[in-house]
This record gives sequence, C-alpha cells and structure tokens, in this order.
Amino acid sequence: MASIMTNVPVLFVDASILGVQVAIVDASSADKVGTERILWHGSHNENMGALQAISRLTQQGLRELNIRFDQLAGLAVGSGPGSFTGIKVGLAFAYGLTTASGKPMPMLAVSALEATALAIAESSDVAVFLPATKTHGFATVAPAPDSSVQSMAAALVDCDQKVPEMLADLPASCQLISIGEWPLLSEVAAKRHRKIAVMAPAQACRIALATMADQIAAAWPQNFKPDMPEPKYLRLSTAEEKLLTQTNSPSAKE
Repeated sequence: MASIMTNVPVLFVDASILGVQVAIVDASSADKVGTERILWHGSHNENMGALQAISRLTQQGLRELNIRFDQLAGLAVGSGPGSFTGIKVGLAFAYGLTTASGKPMPMLAVSALEATALAIAESSDVAVFLPATKTHGFATVAPAPDSSVQSMAAALVDCDQKVPEMLADLPASCQLISIGEWPLLSEVAAKRHRKIAVMAPAQACRIALATMADQIAAAWPQNFKPDMPEPKYLRLSTAEEKLLTQTNSPSAKE
C-alpha cells in the first residue's frame, strides 16, 4: 500500500444540506476519478450536534489514515446554498481549525447542490431545487454532455415568477428534482404538466461527494485561497432580518 503522503490530502467538511459530511480527498494529479480520490469518508445525518460531529469525524479520519493536521494540504468547505446553521457551522469549524493551529490553510468553497446536479447531468439534463421557505428556494441547472440547455449556477428562485419561467425554458426531457419536499414547487410544476421527483437530502449528499472530490482535485492548488469562502445562505439570519426591517422602516428613513 502506498504511503498516504504520496497523495495530496485535503480535508472536506460540509453541513449545508443535511447533517455532516467529512472526507479526506486526494487532490494529487494521480490518475484517479471520483470515489477513487476519497481516502476516508464519514457522515452524521442529524441536524443537531453538527459542530461536534465535524470535529469528531475529522479526528477519526486523521487517526485512521495516520496523518496529522499539519500534513493536510488544504481545506474544502461546503459554502452552500443550503442550511443557514449548517453553513455557519462548517465555516466556523474551518476558521477555528486554522486559527487554533496557527498554520495557514488554503481553502476552497464547494457546493453540494451544484455538485448533485453535475453528477446527475452525466446522463441527462437536470434542474435541481432546494426549498428554503414555502415560496422560495434555490435552483441550479446542469446540462448533459452535448446538450443545448443552458447551465445555471445556484440562484434564489420563487414559485411565483422565476420557477414558471424556468419550466417554460427547460425541455420536457429535462429531469426536475427537489432535494426534500417542496409542495408549492410540485403544484406549480403540475399546472404545467411537469413532475418533480423528490430526492432525500442524504442521497443527494452521497451523489455529490464523488463530484466534489473531482472538483477539489481540479482546483488544487491554483483555486485554493488563504481567505475564508463566502457563504451562500438560503436566507438571512434572524438578527440580520430584524436589522434590515428596522433599516427599511419608515421611521428609520425619517
């Protein structure tokens, strides 16, 4: 068995969709694809205790691969879109880890939502949706190879205007998938004789992992940065929403 240090180990942490995913990925230029790059993987599919789970899984992965934190080449963090709390936890862990260690750690932002779409698009055009509220969520479009469908990076969409526009533009052959239940989206699609398939969040995370491993390897080292990745929240925090409401109120403008 080759030494672990013949690889370029990058720690990957993500809590943006459901629970926690932690992996150590080989970002070297070796002839590996997808899951072949995953040196170790662990998950915790619960919403509570995410920070403790990330810490525990990271320690477990390093221990089982017999490597130290200072031997990691970089850190890839799930920046969303997805769960506000999950993204916060992942970024806080990354910040705390690099700050406490005193070692500059180059970082890369990755998106489980976009990676899920890219993985499915290997066989067909796909639009993947992620609900945030009753009326709003995120959507991304990934075309199949040689398709004329236009790709779309993850963006906020609403069921009143943007979703109907998307459905009108996407061909009938394009798969429509919601990560988790989004009843209003299904109703809007049904009115246009389109069906939304529902994918369990845990399944989306499994599908996305191999694609993200390839993205991490493709980005190493030129796209890894010393700064924290920018989060892509599904919504503002409660405190930020209150501040925005106060700022935009008539009394605040007087």
